[in-house]
Amino acid sequence: MKVIKVLQLKDSEQKYVRDVIEDVKQNRVNRKTHEKLRTMICNLENQGADTIILGCTELPMAMAGVSTDCAIVDSMAVLAQSVVRQAKASTMPTEDRRPT
Repeated sequence: MKVIKVLQLKDSEQKYVRDVIEDVKQNRVNRKTHEKLRTMICNLENQGADTIILGCTELPMAMAGVSTDCAIVDSMAVLAQSVVRQAKASTMPTEDRRPT
């Protein structure tokens, strides 16, 4: 059985997370945004991370141009795949699935 150790960013790095999210929301992802992501990822790798979960849906949108040896879990993609899987498993007719 593989042991999973949860690693978290330091409190001082949480500002980087907020900055990256704000850059995505304001459509201003740039070199500085990528540097902040790289810094956060490197710090997690230095703690022994082999997989990183991008837990906020904005973070994957800023990953273009950022590389890592870690596996990256895109929470937005996981959510979308889950919704599609649930929709396919549903026996309700399509027109009954529309929001009201």
